[in-house]
Parts: sequence; structure tokens; C-alpha cells
Amino acid sequence: MLDRTKVYLKRKNAGPRFVVLIMFSFVVALIYNAYIVPNNVVCGGMSGLALVINKLFPVDPIFYMNILSVITLMLGVLFLGLKETGYGIVGYLVYILCVNITAPIAKYFVLDFDSVFLNTIVYAFIRGLAFGFIYRTGFNTAGTDTIVEILKKYRKKPIGYLSNIINGAIIISGLFVFGLVNTIYAITFLIFNNLICDYVLIGSSVYKICFIRSKEFDKVVDYLQEEIGSSYTILDSTNGIGILNRKIIMCVVPSTKFIDLRKKLIKIDKKIWIVSNDCYSLEGGTVESLLLV
Repeated sequence: MLDRTKVYLKRKNAGPRFVVLIMFSFVVALIYNAYIVPNNVVCGGMSGLALVINKLFPVDPIFYMNILSVITLMLGVLFLGLKETGYGIVGYLVYILCVNITAPIAKYFVLDFDSVFLNTIVYAFIRGLAFGFIYRTGFNTAGTDTIVEILKKYRKKPIGYLSNIINGAIIISGLFVFGLVNTIYAITFLIFNNLICDYVLIGSSVYKICFIRSKEFDKVVDYLQEEIGSSYTILDSTNGIGILNRKIIMCVVPSTKFIDLRKKLIKIDKKIWIVSNDCYSLEGGTVESLLLV
């Protein structure tokens, strides 16, 4: 799955973003208490790990989720800094509050389509949609998202790759504790959840075409070559009246790397200019390397 990384937005949108965070955190928490906990669906994340630990040492799963999330946030502050972890702290506090609020009322929101598989798909669809909107606000719910950020900083691996490794390990632990059938439903749930979440974040295209203008031209080019592995084209531009010549970088990147790209470029140059759009066809260039990332 795509990395669930902060999407940097203007501070003037803080109010609406926070409202969206609360609304969709409530939805995610409701699904956690109405479907994931009763059915022992270990679909990754700290919530899944909490279910595994709860099976071995029976206490309320929310208690374990609190402990695990606090530990990951402390690690985030230690290795990433308070600024980088701040969105996770706010998102976690809102989410865990919603989890506690929805725990006693979740039984009234149980969906039953007389098919466990269909139930799984519907809950995964709703949860993926909700998480997609949460990540679009720039917040996250901490947990494995923070661990992935830490590993990415020191291991230089794509977020999707690291996320799959961590969640895969948690799902395998669920296999030994809850059995094969529950694990199959958990994998199905996670796949559909991630597909919908990715669609909300980046659309349905395989690639993004980007036009970039920055004062840190050389650093941007180095990043595209060394970390993204994308070729690029340099375009000469003016301000429309023949003065203020500028260089614009045109490149095509895999959609799975787009949010990483955007985040990194903003770190390189806070005043960077980026225009992007969906790209549905790509021939020549570095097609092979793009398909293999």
C-alpha cells in the first residue's frame, strides 16, 4: 500500500481539516469496535497487534493499543522530532477518544449481509475511504505510520515497502493466534482497505506527471535521479513577456511515490512550485525502472 505520509496543506485550512479528522476518525473507530475486535481481524497496525496481545494476555484491546501507540509516538519524537510527530500525536488523541466513545455503541452499527466475505468488503471499503480522507488532512493515527517514518529515515526504502513488511509481520502473528480463516479475512480486508485509501489519496492513474520549479534546482534533480529513479526534461520558461527566465523540471513518477516526492521537495524548498496531474500512458524513457519500483 501507499504510504500514509502527511500531505502538507496551508495552515488557514486547519479548522476544516480538524473537523474532517474528527468525523472520519469516528468512522474508523466505529468499524474497529463493530467489526475488527468482535471478529479478531488482525489486519495490521497497532490495533491488530493489540488483538494478538489481548488473546495471549486477556485485557481490553484498547488498553494495549494505547500502550503501543504511546511507545511509537515517543520513538517518533526521539528519532524524528516533535514537529514531524506532531500530526501523529493530534491524530492519535482524536482517534483514541473516538475508539473509547464508540466502544459501548458499536453493537448498534453492525452490518450483516448474511455473508462474512461481503461484510469484510463493505467494512474495508468504508474504512479505506475514511482513512483516505484522514491522510488528506495531513494527520495520521500514529502507530505503525510512525514506525514506517522512522525506518524510512534510516533505511531509505519506499514507504509502501516498509509498511507491507511491518503489517505483514503483524498479520502473520495473527495467523498463529487466530488461525487461517481469520487471517484470510484479515488479508482481504487489508487489500480492499488499501485500494480505496490509495484511490482517495492519489486517484486511479499509475503515474503522475509533474512540473517543478525551484531555487534549489540541483538538489531537486539529484533527488529525482538518486531516490526516485526517474528521468526528467528541463524546460525553459519565462513569465509571459520574455523576461525572468526560469527552468522547469518535467518528470513522470509512479503514483505510489508521488506523496513521498511532494513531501521531500517541500523539505528541500519550502517555496517550491509543483504542478501535477494524472498520467495514463507512458512510452519510452525509464518505463522499465518505473514498473519495477
